Amino acid sequence: MALSPLADNWQSDVQALWEQGQQQAAIDRLLERINAARPAIPRRLGLQLVYYIFQLGDLPGAELFLRRLLQVHPEDLEILENLAAVLSRQRKAAEAI
Repeated sequence: MALSPLADNWQSDVQALWEQGQQQAAIDRLLERINAARPAIPRRLGLQLVYYIFQLGDLPGAELFLRRLLQVHPEDLEILENLAAVLSRQRKAAEAI
């Protein structure tokens, strides 16, 4: 995936949980913040969540959330790039193009 775990504007406290092996706690904290910002999904929070989902090997989950992010940020090339990568990993190359 194109994202780095050191991406700018990531939630550092959440990243610290992730690095301490507390993956579910990190995901839960991000989801709380995303839900608090509804109806919009903040781009950076969404991309950080997708990175974690991807790292856990949940490619369908990463795809689903990237598609939701695209609904809110339809012109975002980074989101599109990451969706293409996730689709490619799932052998959905035709959709990735």
